[in-house]
Amino acid sequence: MHFSTINLLRACNSCERIWQKKRTGKTGTFKKAILFAKQLLLFIFPIVKIKARPNIKTRGIIMFTIANTKTKIKWREKHLDNIEMASKMFSVGLEVRAARMYNCGAQIEVERCEHCGQVIFKKAKLCRDRLCPTCSWRLSIKRFAEMMAVFNSIFTEHSGLKATLLTLTVKNVPIGDLRITCNQMSEAWKRLSQSKAFRSKVKGYARSLEITINKKTTQAHPHLHILIVWGRDENCDDFREKMRKMWKRSTQINYDPVIDVRDAYANEEAESPAKIALEALKYAVKPKDFEEIPLKDFFEFAGQIKGLRFISYGGLISETRKELRFIDDDQPSEEIREIVIDDNACNHHWVKALAIWSNVKRDYVGVGLDGETDTDIN
Repeated sequence: MHFSTINLLRACNSCERIWQKKRTGKTGTFKKAILFAKQLLLFIFPIVKIKARPNIKTRGIIMFTIANTKTKIKWREKHLDNIEMASKMFSVGLEVRAARMYNCGAQIEVERCEHCGQVIFKKAKLCRDRLCPTCSWRLSIKRFAEMMAVFNSIFTEHSGLKATLLTLTVKNVPIGDLRITCNQMSEAWKRLSQSKAFRSKVKGYARSLEITINKKTTQAHPHLHILIVWGRDENCDDFREKMRKMWKRSTQINYDPVIDVRDAYANEEAESPAKIALEALKYAVKPKDFEEIPLKDFFEFAGQIKGLRFISYGGLISETRKELRFIDDDQPSEEIREIVIDDNACNHHWVKALAIWSNVKRDYVGVGLDGETDTDIN
């Protein structure tokens, strides 16, 4: 995004804050005009500058169409969601985070076959913001793939184990109390998971914090999804009641919390229960939850979740992750692992190129170098 655009948007935000301080009645025409001007600036100005540094052999830059594969369609959908979310961030004065989100996934490294035109997506620059739709999607893919690999390893070596999904909740809280509530839940989980009663049964766990928003009350609902690995003969009903008492004691709450326990995975069972359980570990925050909430609540929420730790591992699951050399950074991967469909009629002469987001087309367009494979495009 151009530097001048950011300055103009900051000026709009400053005018809006001054107007809000002076005016105590209903929203006036002046404020509506400011909001309209901000939206217009975001729509008009281009997001990405295309920089090409061809070597001496290059004949020139070419544009090409990228076919509507499932991968491209998904990237387009998420980037359109990015634009909406970034616009909301600009509206509440979070210009720097919004600018990064606008450019998240706007330039993707691809490889293109010069013969058949097939394009595969290779790598994208991501903003890693918790509220970014693209980053949330990429992180969910990474979490899912890693947990499937961990489960396959564990249940291959330990046939007497199974996985169970445990959900721990507390009552809804105002968004202003969200951060302190999440920290208290984290400490409560630490006490529970280190207790003798828990460690005597559970061999390993993956804990994920998820936060949803009640659109009617705009209150936050933080809850923990925990995938536990334990003995195949363990009973879920008995464990549920024990966990209810232990979670109530650990959180020091004065009401009976809602606890859910259900078997998720065993090496001889169908694949679908595993996928259902792994869905619980995919999304920490669903960006769609914030489409209709007031801007003041959105601004508060964006600040409350910043820096929170959303996932952790323990026991056998943590050990297996180390063996598989997975990094516990809980960040989306910029590498894109797309399956290449081999075509017998084409030998696939791949050349490097870029998929660039176009504001005009509201879609990705291909940008490459004509006739050369040893290129340097940035």
